[in-house]
Amino acid sequence: MRGDCEEDTVLLGQMLEAATSYLRKFDWCSGIGEVYFGDGVGGIAAVFLFRILPTEPGIQAWYWVVVGDLPPAHLVTNDLKNPHDVLEAYMALRLRWVRYALRNENPPPEIMPVLGVPPTAYWGNELLERIKDLNEHVLPYFRRE
Repeated sequence: MRGDCEEDTVLLGQMLEAATSYLRKFDWCSGIGEVYFGDGVGGIAAVFLFRILPTEPGIQAWYWVVVGDLPPAHLVTNDLKNPHDVLEAYMALRLRWVRYALRNENPPPEIMPVLGVPPTAYWGNELLERIKDLNEHVLPYFRRE
């Protein structure tokens, strides 16, 4: 995994550590089997593909993880074939949460939560601005292969 410069590479390495720590917090993950770098911009957003060691049968083994200067999330790999699609799906899922937060409403359980952040207009606007920046400045450059 290499960034565009030495600083970018260091930041991406830190993001890999953050993604690994994020996944290990879940009780259905007993460890990490494999990890692949999808794409990323150091300190802003990165996508990784993980094969976890599930704690029990029936738990999916492969997950995409999105980390950066935004709330981390894991997404199942079923329909997401490349880093571009993952980041695009991440933004769409987070926008669902933003819609509730902007109204100061708790989203229903099927909406991906933003862990550790209350659904308030303040946090909704903060996340909305990050999503707009990702859409304009990062997503167009993420790999589609």
